[in-house]
Amino acid sequence: MALANTPAHSGNDEAASRDPMVPSSSPDEARTLPLAAVTIATGEPLRARRFFQGAMNLQHVREALDAETARALSGHFGLALEAGTTVHVLSQPGAPGAAVVRLIEVADDLPTRRPGYDARLIGPLGFGLPVNGLDTRHAIANGLGFESTAGVMTMAFPRHDGSTYEVGEYHLKAPDDVLVLGVDRGPMQPIGPLDPALDIGGIAYGSMFVADLEANGAFLTDVLQYELRRETQFSSGGPNGGLRGLERGERIAFQQWFSPGATTGYLVVMAHLDHPDRADAAQVEGPVRGIVSWSFEVRDLDETLARWTAFSGEPAPPVIHLSLPPHGRYRTAMVALPDGTKVELMERRSPAALP
Repeated sequence: MALANTPAHSGNDEAASRDPMVPSSSPDEARTLPLAAVTIATGEPLRARRFFQGAMNLQHVREALDAETARALSGHFGLALEAGTTVHVLSQPGAPGAAVVRLIEVADDLPTRRPGYDARLIGPLGFGLPVNGLDTRHAIANGLGFESTAGVMTMAFPRHDGSTYEVGEYHLKAPDDVLVLGVDRGPMQPIGPLDPALDIGGIAYGSMFVADLEANGAFLTDVLQYELRRETQFSSGGPNGGLRGLERGERIAFQQWFSPGATTGYLVVMAHLDHPDRADAAQVEGPVRGIVSWSFEVRDLDETLARWTAFSGEPAPPVIHLSLPPHGRYRTAMVALPDGTKVELMERRSPAALP
């Protein structure tokens, strides 16, 4: 992939312009915090653990659901879960502030949300981790049997003054048709915290394709009160690019949405500019494998749900109480982006404030 309509690379002089990853806002302004968790319904738990533990160096905690929690999560995520269902939580303790992956075991005959990693479909695509030494990490993943879509690539990203800087990345084909990116920004600030002993961090952002940038942006602004920190476009590299199913030269809108004051835990939002009819492409219906939700901690769940009601005109969804690692016990409710992607809103309170 290459960015469209951007000037030639102008070196690594960050004094020429502010790094777009650096906020001008304060964390005190945030009503919704950075991305906390990515929940994946997996029909390949052994392969998924080999990928996230072996290739990504994430640490693992396992929990078997009791009947009450299984019933609650079934409605929450739209999955048929039973008592004894296993949830795997994978995190990077050496990278504080990174999001976690929650793997919920489901039947392996469920279809995936994004068959063949097809970038033409609307909905969650994958997520990214900061990496130092992309070639080394790419080789580790390959050695464990996980290929990338196009090897290690270089992209040019714009600064605020129109100059560009180079970013290295790979798109690994993780189990359940989820793309997992490794990103190295070179001398620029990493996309999230890194474990210096491992040269890799935890989950730093989630990515998705949407049908309507304006409607999606209104949700992120009005409900989550996130801020749009970068907006540009790139041209697909076609069959040799990182995104499957796209023709060479197709223009893709690209946005980065952050919690105020944050430098990680953001959302990458993309849309098809040359083929807006892609929004009508056949989507997989019903329970699926793959990414089922983004999870965000909020300062005040009731306040956030009031904003949801004002935005959507729909009644507030039910609030339930859950206890899952690493978040402990929390109040939570599920809403949806305009295209239907589930967004979990989580509020942690002191034990005395919870039933």
